[in-house]
Amino acid sequence: QTCALPILSVGGGEDEEPAHGRAAFGSRLGAISELMRSAGFTDRRITASADNATAFVQTRGDFVTADGRPYRNVYVFRFDWRDGKIVSWEEYANPITILRTFPEVYGICWTDSRPADDCLQDRFAAADPGQSAVLT
Repeated sequence: QTCALPILSVGGGEDEEPAHGRAAFGSRLGAISELMRSAGFTDRRITASADNATAFVQTRGDFVTADGRPYRNVYVFRFDWRDGKIVSWEEYANPITILRTFPEVYGICWTDSRPADDCLQDRFAAADPGQSAVLT
């Protein structure tokens, strides 16, 4: 089993190592789920290859981040099947949406290349100017 996310951070296809095997795949999904309070997909369009060995899913994500912000991205998934089981999964999404929503994950500030902690401080300050945030 392989899960690949070919379009990430700086836009190169080599940014993310594919997850191989059930444990690695589960670990990747666990890391993503920690970032989200809720997740859902809408407007799904599924296309299967003539031999039913590959399926493509085009969909829109309707997520809420762990800190309550909306996260809406567009996705294309490719699933390769063998004996009724997924043996490979590729996920394509808009990397700009990812970076703007989760700069801390990639260690950059999308707006002006400052360190991610500076962006987070700005986010907390904008949310409640009377509060200060301490990041550890």
